[in-house]
Amino acid sequence: MGRYGWSRRALALSASAARTDRFLDPPTEENFTNHGSLGGLTAAYDEQLSETNRLRITWHHRASDFLVPNERIQEEAGQRQERTGSEDLAQGAWTGLAGARYVLNVRGMMERIAATLDSNQASTPIVVSQDRTLTRGFANASVAVDLGRHQLKFGGDLVHTPVREELDYEITDPSAFDPGTAPIFTFSDRRTDNEQSLFAQDTMQLGSVTASAGLRWDRYSFVVQDSAFSPRLAVAWSAPDSEVVLRAAYDRAFQTPAIENLLLASSGQTGAAGEDTVQLPVLASRGDFLEGGVTAALASRFRVDFTAYRRSITQFADDDVFLNTGVSFPVAFDSAHIRGIDTKLTMLPVRRVSGFASYSLLQGTARLPLVGGLFLGQDALADLEEEGEVPISQDQRHTIRGQLRYTMSDRFWLGGTVRYGSGLPVELEGDVDEDELEDQFGADTVAQVDLANGRLRYNLALDLGAGIGLWQSAGRRLTLRVEAANVTNRLNVINFAGLFSGTALGAPRSVSVRGQLQF
Repeated sequence: MGRYGWSRRALALSASAARTDRFLDPPTEENFTNHGSLGGLTAAYDEQLSETNRLRITWHHRASDFLVPNERIQEEAGQRQERTGSEDLAQGAWTGLAGARYVLNVRGMMERIAATLDSNQASTPIVVSQDRTLTRGFANASVAVDLGRHQLKFGGDLVHTPVREELDYEITDPSAFDPGTAPIFTFSDRRTDNEQSLFAQDTMQLGSVTASAGLRWDRYSFVVQDSAFSPRLAVAWSAPDSEVVLRAAYDRAFQTPAIENLLLASSGQTGAAGEDTVQLPVLASRGDFLEGGVTAALASRFRVDFTAYRRSITQFADDDVFLNTGVSFPVAFDSAHIRGIDTKLTMLPVRRVSGFASYSLLQGTARLPLVGGLFLGQDALADLEEEGEVPISQDQRHTIRGQLRYTMSDRFWLGGTVRYGSGLPVELEGDVDEDELEDQFGADTVAQVDLANGRLRYNLALDLGAGIGLWQSAGRRLTLRVEAANVTNRLNVINFAGLFSGTALGAPRSVSVRGQLQF
């Protein structure tokens, strides 16, 4: 990375590249076909046009190329699936001051994202290829006004996104699919996403109380059309001589469906993929978010943060997999309820020692039936008739994290981190054959799954690290960082095969060494 400045201008350039044999979290301990590489270039230009006007222009290109990790059966068959992705983005922002009270911001962006998936003929149970692109244009303008006790801001956004999706498959193992599933299928579609929004908000300072109120309007037009008003309200209280802050907030959220493979899930062409096919439009989610918390200082050396929240959502978004291709698309549950707490104790540096400890509790359930998405096959259609509640895929009840860092000098430090999670939910389709699961994923992996209770067993990892400054002079610095992850080499299963998730294993013991030169 390099940066050069002169007069009122500055130019920054950076480049990155990486290659790894563990690009993704694999489904088996053997870590089959998990090679990947990524790289990027970034350029940024800043100019102070005048005392009241500033311009910033940024461009970056990022690319990735990796193999999809195989399960054991796929590796034995010789499957090779390769994914590529690229992003090109250019954006510009201008900020202008009008007098002492008005700030005008204008921002524009153009972005192109492309992704492909290719499979060899040995792939099982299906050979799939995919090619997707989207080109997003974004514009935003806002005005901020300082009126003393009131800080007003209002503005709007425009989004214009042409989307293209293409997919082909050929089934190589018909026994893995329902009778009537088409052995060969080709899909191609393109549409344009248009979104507009307006917003206004007021932040008020009323003695020891700070309050913020806002209203946002969104309009969405892609596969379906929708619009909504979203009010927001937040308040915080802090006594003048107190180190305690109390806060509460309410937010009415409007969330559009994920754009990835939304055309595939919504097109009538997918009816040709099987005899039993149902499509339900994926609508935008609406949620009521409530949150409250407190931040307090203790003995001038510690800070405590506590937050409790509750979220109620209709048309709750999730994702499913198209047949057995690994290609995911959005679906929606009738509703969901999420509640939890986050706590964190931070220790400020004391005799060169600093650190933190945090605990999170999350409980989330989604209410059936599924009300949006693409459903292929008799098992999928049966899900449309189900009722009741199921845990959401992020429903890890207990998460604990702690870190200590000792700074021996200005050039050398040591640190350690402990991570614990009580385990995510598991929901397997149909009758479970444990022997078949062990053949597919390995006995040690299946042993980390509590099949009776539908939960993964806990995950635990200890990480250690050290850093040293090798050289420093006239604003230039060379540092070396060594990190050892999961030093106990525990097998941690993050996700396990089910209707809405794949299988992913945490990294085993590993050591990384990184050098950084700043100039």
